[in-house]
Amino acid sequence: MALEGRILAAAALASSKAQRRALARQFLAVRESRHRALGAELADFEQLAELNEGLAEYTLVRVVALAARNRDFPDRVGASRLQTRKLNGLHKLTEDVTLSIRLRY
Repeated sequence: MALEGRILAAAALASSKAQRRALARQFLAVRESRHRALGAELADFEQLAELNEGLAEYTLVRVVALAARNRDFPDRVGASRLQTRKLNGLHKLTEDVTLSIRLRY
């Protein structure tokens, strides 16, 4: 799971669409391999938790990133801080196994 987090962090910082796509493919390959090792029941749990928790997190980060591009967005600094916190959180998440399992998704 830590490797997956590092790949996602690298994708978030990638400078080109081609790099992001390559990292997304790498992430999916690592995820698939880990899920095969976990077994069907745990892999299903993870996928459902991701669908519930991860989609909401992604939506938050993506909407703020898009809104911050708009010059009229009232809190561009706050949006930048949120993105930075989310990336820092991704690093912590992959290093600190004591964090809530909900945060992993």
